Amino acid sequence: TSAASTGIVMSTGAATQLAITTEPSATENSGAVLAQVPVVKVEDSSGNVVTSVNSGTASAVILTGTGGNITAGGTSSTFANGVATFTGLTLTGVAGTAYTLQFTGGGFTSAASTGITLSAGAATQLVVGTQPSTTDNSGAALAQQPTVKIEDSAGNVVTNATGTVTAVITSGGVSVTNGTSGAFSSGVATFSGLALNALAGNYTLTFSHSGTSSVVSGPITVSAGAASQLVITTPPSGTETNGVALTQQPAVTVEDSGGNNITPASGTATAAIFTGAGGNISSGSPSGAFNNGVATFSGLTLTGTNNTTYTLKFTGGGFTSAASTGIVMSTGAATQL
Repeated sequence: TSAASTGIVMSTGAATQLAITTEPSATENSGAVLAQVPVVKVEDSSGNVVTSVNSGTASAVILTGTGGNITAGGTSSTFANGVATFTGLTLTGVAGTAYTLQFTGGGFTSAASTGITLSAGAATQLVVGTQPSTTDNSGAALAQQPTVKIEDSAGNVVTNATGTVTAVITSGGVSVTNGTSGAFSSGVATFSGLALNALAGNYTLTFSHSGTSSVVSGPITVSAGAASQLVITTPPSGTETNGVALTQQPAVTVEDSGGNNITPASGTATAAIFTGAGGNISSGSPSGAFNNGVATFSGLTLTGTNNTTYTLKFTGGGFTSAASTGIVMSTGAATQL
């Protein structure tokens, strides 16, 4: 005949292992705080929570999944009644990759989470996808137009990004033409007709977009471009005598859009009154023929009203014209009663 014992009341055994009470979310955005905060507990070998553990912390690390990183919140709160919470735990990694986390602490057996599949996070940076041409003529569209990608902090392309990218010459130069890209498409912005207007030399472009860090292109060597404008290299004097050849005879230069002197220019330049009533060019226009891209006036004479300020406009060759600074007329030699 068998015998039955009296009752045996079990108590919690020695702490041996960590177990996950609350799993992290199954899907998350790279670089964002986990929406579902993981919670771990300390257990004995039978799975009983060891509530006497009220010190120390747990740590989270990547267990599986390449290219991932814990960027914040990798250490839990202090254990309270055997439970620790990971507030602010943030995971960055490759979009579309599933990661698992390993929780350790106190010398207990670790616990592994279920999978967390990451999507691209918030846009933080620009990256050059296609570099611009390494050589170009001032004012001419780059033969290889650049593309720029918008990425999160882990390098994932943010395919739902909106807006455009702006390009400027990093330093030096004059300006760019068509310096705004087309709208982002699947996270990529493409430029069309982008050109640098600059003196011959080496330059880079800086690409920027609101809310993200900017990025600088590789070097671009700019050479002189097509002749496009007249520039006054020797201006007329600020005061002149009516009917007398200008003391300082003006000279104009043919340049490209970046200010490079274009020496093969031919023909002459013409001067005309641009502003100021009652004025007239009485002699000395057109100029002499362009020589190494420079046309110099000789005997240019202005008549007009005493104390009136005149400006001159110089034209020629179909280039963009140039306007002088003001010339104040004073009384000329007496000629009539």
